[in-house]
Amino acid sequence: MSRSRWGWIAFGLGAGWLWGIASGLAALGGPGLALAAGLLALGLALPVLGGLRGRRSWRWAWPRAGALALLAAALPAAVAYGGQGARPPLAYAGLALTYALLQGPAWALGRAARGRWRAALTLLAGLALAAVLLAGPYFYGLGLLPFPRGSRWDAYQRLWANLERFYAYWDQAPVTPADLKARYADQVRAADAACRGRPGPCEPYRQALRAMLAELQDGHTRFEPNTPLVHPRVAVRRIQGQAVIVWADEDSDAAAQGLKPGMVIRAVDGAPVAEALERVPPEWTAFAAAHTREEYAYRHLLLGPAGTQVTLTVADADGTPRTVTLTREPWTGPSDWQPVEGRRLDDGWGYIAVRTLSTGQVVPAFDRLLDDLAAAPGLILDLRNNGGGNSLWGDRMVARLLTEPVTYGRECFRAPHPLHFWSTGCHDLRVEPRGPAYTGPVAVLVNTGVHSSAEWMTAALCTTGRARCFGRPTAGNTGNPVFFFVPDGQVRFSTGRFYLPDGNLLNGRGIWPHEAVAWTIEDVRTGHDPDLATARAWLATQTK
Repeated sequence: MSRSRWGWIAFGLGAGWLWGIASGLAALGGPGLALAAGLLALGLALPVLGGLRGRRSWRWAWPRAGALALLAAALPAAVAYGGQGARPPLAYAGLALTYALLQGPAWALGRAARGRWRAALTLLAGLALAAVLLAGPYFYGLGLLPFPRGSRWDAYQRLWANLERFYAYWDQAPVTPADLKARYADQVRAADAACRGRPGPCEPYRQALRAMLAELQDGHTRFEPNTPLVHPRVAVRRIQGQAVIVWADEDSDAAAQGLKPGMVIRAVDGAPVAEALERVPPEWTAFAAAHTREEYAYRHLLLGPAGTQVTLTVADADGTPRTVTLTREPWTGPSDWQPVEGRRLDDGWGYIAVRTLSTGQVVPAFDRLLDDLAAAPGLILDLRNNGGGNSLWGDRMVARLLTEPVTYGRECFRAPHPLHFWSTGCHDLRVEPRGPAYTGPVAVLVNTGVHSSAEWMTAALCTTGRARCFGRPTAGNTGNPVFFFVPDGQVRFSTGRFYLPDGNLLNGRGIWPHEAVAWTIEDVRTGHDPDLATARAWLATQTK
C-alpha cells in the first residue's frame, strides 16, 4: 500500500476517534471540556499536517479520509451522548458528518500553506472549528440551545439526565428520582405520540412536565410557561387562620362592589374555603417549606383562567355576609409602582422598601435614598414580598450598610455547569463594604413573600448581627436555577444549595425573624402595620 494511502487512512481514523473521545470528555464539563477541545483541535490538525506533507491531491484525500472519519466518529459519539440521555441517531450522523467534511478543507489549507506562519494560522482555524463542533452537542446535551430537536420523549430523557446530575435537592424531595421518572414516562410517551407532527404547543406534554416538577415541591423548579391562570384584582392572605382580603384595586370591579381590606372570605363558588384551598393547582404552591405552601395556597385561592368569573361569599366587620362576583383578569400592578421607595418617617426614622432584585435600577435608587437619609438615627429596610432576582444587586445594597466585610453563607453545587462557570463544591458568600456606610441601627421587615436572592440579602443583614429582623419567616426558597429547553417551553431547576452561617440549609426552612409579629384582621381593617410599629419601637431603644 502506498505511503499516501496509509496517510489518509491514518488521518481519517485518527481524527474520527479523537472526535468520539472528545464527545465523552465534553460530557464531563470543566477540565474534561478543555481536554476535549484540545483533542478536536488535534483531530483537525492531522489532515492539515497531511496536506503539508502529502503528495496526493487533496481532492482524492478528502472523500476517503472524510468517510473514514465519519465511520470512526459515529460509534463513540453515540456512546458519549447516549450516556447523557440523548439517543437521536440522525443527530450523531450529522455531527460526525460535519466533522468529517471539515477534514477536506483542513487538508486543502495544509496543501496551500507556504511557510510556518500560514500553517500556524491553519491550526488556529482548526481549533476554532473544533470549539464550534464541540459546543453544539455539548450545549444540546445540557438543554441550553433554544431550538431543541428530536422527539419530546428524547427531550424528557435528556432532561432527566440533567436532573439526576445537577439537581440540588433530591434529599429534600418527597419522591425518589427513579419513581418520579418512571411514573411520568408513559404520560410523556403518550403525549409525544399524540402531538407528533402537529403544529403548535403540545398541552398534554406541558401538563405532564408541570405535574411532575410540582411533585418536587421546589419553588425554583418548574415548567415555563406556567399554567395561564390569573386572579381578580384583589389580594388574599391568611390572617388569624382565615382568608382575608388585604387589598382591592380601587379601579377594579371588586372595589365597585364594595370589597374592602379586612373582609373575610367564607366561600368560593359556593365551596367552603378549606375545600377551595385544595383546588389550587399544585404547581402554584410547590415550595419546600410547609409554611410557604400554606401561605401561597391562600394567596392563590381565587386563581383561574383569564376572563372567567369567581363568586365569593364575604363577611363585613360586623359579620354580615354578602355575595360578589369578580372577573379574573391579567394585571401588571399599579402604574406608579417603583422597585425601590423611601422616605423619612414622621418620627425621624429612615424607611426604604426594596420591592424586587430583578432590575438593575434598584442599586442606584437605593444609593440615592440612603444618601438622603444618611442623617436618620435609625433605618427600616422593608423587604416584604420581595421575590428576589440578582443576588449581586442585593449584595451591593447590603455593602452600603457595612463597615467591615461579612460572610453570610455558603453555596454548593453538585456538578459543573456552564451557567455557573463550571463551579463545583462550596464557596463562601461574602460582602465587602462599599461607599459611605450607614452606621446607624437597621431594622429589616420580612414575611413569607421574601424569596431567593432577597433571602440572601436578609441573611447578610440578620444572621451576621448587622440588623434585626421583624415579621414572619421568609419563604425558604433558594436554588440558583438553570434552564433547560424542551420542544414546548423550558424547564427551570435548582442547582445550588445555600447554607446559612449556622450551617442550616435555607431551602425548606427560611430565615426566622428575631421578633415574630402576627397580624390581626383588625390591623388590616384599620390600616395599621404591626411589623413597622414593632421595628420603630425597637429602634427607639437603640438610639437613646
